[in-house]
Amino acid sequence: MEGGAPMAKRNRAAEYDPGDIFSYLGAEFFTEHGDYRVGEDGRFYGRATLDRAQISLIAAVKEEDFQEARSCLESDLKHVFDNLIFHKGLRPAAGLHLVISLTDDEAEKRGRNGLVSSRLKKIRRMAQ
Repeated sequence: MEGGAPMAKRNRAAEYDPGDIFSYLGAEFFTEHGDYRVGEDGRFYGRATLDRAQISLIAAVKEEDFQEARSCLESDLKHVFDNLIFHKGLRPAAGLHLVISLTDDEAEKRGRNGLVSSRLKKIRRMAQ
C-alpha cells in the first residue's frame, strides 16, 4: 500500500485490526490530557503538530507497553512503531493509551510516526 503501513505479521489470536480506520471515521477520543478526533476524511485532528495528518493505523496499548510505544515515535523507527501496533495493539477502550500511526508520507513530512496518548477516558463514535 503506497504511503501506508508496511505489511507486518499480526498476532492471529487478536481479533482487532489496527488497519481498519474506517470503523473510527468521525470518532472522538477523550483522554486525560487532550481530546482528539478522526475526521470523515481519515485525518487526525486535535494536536497542532499532527493536525490533518493522514492515519494508517489506530489501536490502543496497555500501560506496560506505553513507554515502548512512545520510544518509537521518531520517524526513523516507523517499522518498529507499526509492528508494535500490529502485535500489541488492542481495540481502543477507556483505560488504555490511544496509539495512532501516520502514513509513511505523513510521518516523513512531520518528522514523527504518530501519537501515543495519555489514558483514554471515553470514546464517542458515530452511529454506523
